[in-house]
Amino acid sequence: MKKMNWKDAVEFAGIAAIVMSLVFVGLQLRQSQEIALAAQYQARAEAAQNMFMSMQESGMAISAIRKPAAEMTPAERYTIDNLHRWAWTQYDNMHYQYVAGFLDEESWKGQKLHIESIYSTCEQRQIWENMRPYFHSSFVAFVDSLNDPCTSAN
Repeated sequence: MKKMNWKDAVEFAGIAAIVMSLVFVGLQLRQSQEIALAAQYQARAEAAQNMFMSMQESGMAISAIRKPAAEMTPAERYTIDNLHRWAWTQYDNMHYQYVAGFLDEESWKGQKLHIESIYSTCEQRQIWENMRPYFHSSFVAFVDSLNDPCTSAN
């Protein structure tokens, strides 16, 4: 058996230090990723809260969302149209974040259900058609791949 000399011991210690520092950097990167995901989640939640609060402050009842278009007042219709514009913009952003890895699978599944729901609101389909040129092409392709109940309704 060969005896370890001073030079070999220093090299081994140096290699061990490099490996440990790389492990530490990896842990820091993972923590930074988790912090970024939490910040994105908080920003999405805050945007939704702000939208609902603005509806509340304007006197617009959330129940107007469920009214058939024919029963809405012009002010309710305008507000609902804006709500749908806001929602589509948010969903485009969320799809982008999902594709980029900033939205976890569990959150995306929930958002996907919301997207399917708003897409199946045939009375509001024109909002989507008007806005689709402004969205990421991957999001438009995703929406186009959804089951379209409005094509059979026409």
